[in-house]
Amino acid sequence: MKVIEDLVRKHVCGGLRVLDVGTGSGGSIRLIIDACGSMQHYVVGVDVNLERLFKAKLTLNNYLTDLIGCDASSLPFRDMAFDAVLMALTLHEVEVKLAEGIVNEVRRVLRGEGTLLFIDKCLFKPASPSEELTLLTEEAYHKAIEYVEGIKLLGLRRPEEYMDMLKRGGFTIRLSNLITGKHISSEEFIRSWGKDTIRLLNEIKDRKRKSELNNLVSRTKLIGSKYGYGPSKLLVAVLTKQ
Repeated sequence: MKVIEDLVRKHVCGGLRVLDVGTGSGGSIRLIIDACGSMQHYVVGVDVNLERLFKAKLTLNNYLTDLIGCDASSLPFRDMAFDAVLMALTLHEVEVKLAEGIVNEVRRVLRGEGTLLFIDKCLFKPASPSEELTLLTEEAYHKAIEYVEGIKLLGLRRPEEYMDMLKRGGFTIRLSNLITGKHISSEEFIRSWGKDTIRLLNEIKDRKRKSELNNLVSRTKLIGSKYGYGPSKLLVAVLTKQ
């Protein structure tokens, strides 16, 4: 999305040392590289999922980047090591018990005048079935993780809940806004969604939980096949250390 690339260019590219929290398969690092347009930026990506980091490595070998597998609630960096931090579509996917610690660690490794660019999906009142689907897909996946692995993820939160968490972690909000994502056609949604959720569904032993999640998955597929997906709502916030 051009609006996100513009935000990265304005609020992240001013610093030469950038931390990407929740790198995944590398999309957010490629966004930083494309937006900044400079080989001088040193970008470090962290993620707890090593399989995704290996995928990211395959596409980032030609850039000044390092990828580190670690728990973001205990970052292996010295205080004030980075000029800017990007946390994109990450916080709602972390364990509830780790969320506050991750925010605290991001503040610790960010220099005094540095910027945190926070982007995440959020709860909102859907106006159509396709908008509701953006919430149902998250609910289904998070329930699957909880029922199979016993891990309670933070999940989608209202914008003000995210902001309260960041303020408690020692950040000052400079700018916050809601932006609209893109709509995905029913054909593309059915083709691309649900691999991890359905894999986890098949691993659930408890009959009641399996039936509950199966109904949610069936509803998700039905809505997706009729209406497509989205657009979702994204909270974008620019923050500095207090």
